[in-house]
Amino acid sequence: MGRQLTEPEPPVVAAAVNDGGARASGSDEGVSPPPTTPAESGSGEPAPPLNFPAARCGHSAVGSVDAAAGRVRMLIFGGREPLPFSARDDSWRTLADGWFLELDVAAQLLVDASRLEMADQPQLLLNRSDHAAVAVDNDLYLFGGLYTDRDEDTIYIMKDFLRVPLEYEGPPAVAERLDWGPAWRFDHTMVLAPRVRDRSGGGEVERLLVDAPVVFGGGGGMDIFSDIWVFDMAAKEWIEVSTRA
Repeated sequence: MGRQLTEPEPPVVAAAVNDGGARASGSDEGVSPPPTTPAESGSGEPAPPLNFPAARCGHSAVGSVDAAAGRVRMLIFGGREPLPFSARDDSWRTLADGWFLELDVAAQLLVDASRLEMADQPQLLLNRSDHAAVAVDNDLYLFGGLYTDRDEDTIYIMKDFLRVPLEYEGPPAVAERLDWGPAWRFDHTMVLAPRVRDRSGGGEVERLLVDAPVVFGGGGGMDIFSDIWVFDMAAKEWIEVSTRA
C-alpha cells in the first residue's frame, strides 16, 4: 500500500493502534549508544558515559536558560527514526520518549542527559512526530502530530492536546488529555505568549491571558491551515483568533 494520512474518529486518538511496546515506558526505543563525556580536568580518565537520545527528526524541543549558572536545559520529546533496511516513505518508528539535556554554555559541554520517566497509560498514545510543544511552569504541553502504524501501513493524524508533568525527580509522569479546539493537524507551530488580550466575549470586556499557548497553521491531510488559536490556561479552553483587519 502507498503512504496514507488517516484521521482517527474523534475523540479517540488512534487508541486502537498498538505499536508493539513503543510507548514511553517499558521500551528501550529512542535510546542510542551513550557517548562519553570529556575527561575531567586533571583526572586523565574519561567521565562515565551518559544515556543519550537516539538520532531522530520531527521531534519537539523546548528550553530554559539559567543565566546565572551559565546553563541551558533543553527538553526534547518524540519524533521519528527510519527503520533499517527500508526505503519506503512510511517505514518510520514513531517515538514517545522525552529527554532533558543540560548544557554548560561557557565550556561547550553536555553536562547531563536524563530521560523523562513516563507512566504506562494504555488509553493514551504518546508516540508522535511532527507535533508542537511548549513548557509552562513544570508542565509540557503537546499538540497534535503524526503517528505511523507500520502494521496497518497508515499514518495517523493525532487529535489530542496533552499536558505532561515534568517530574525531574519523583514518580513517573502521568499525562492528561485536555479539551480539543482546533482541527487536527501536524507540522504546525506553537509558541508561548507571555500575555494575550482577550475580547472574545464581545463588547469592551477584556481579559489578560498569561502564559498562553498559541497555535498557527499546519497541515491536515489535504488541508493547509492559516488559523490562529490561543489556549486559555485558566478556563482550559481554546479561543480562535480573528485574522480580519
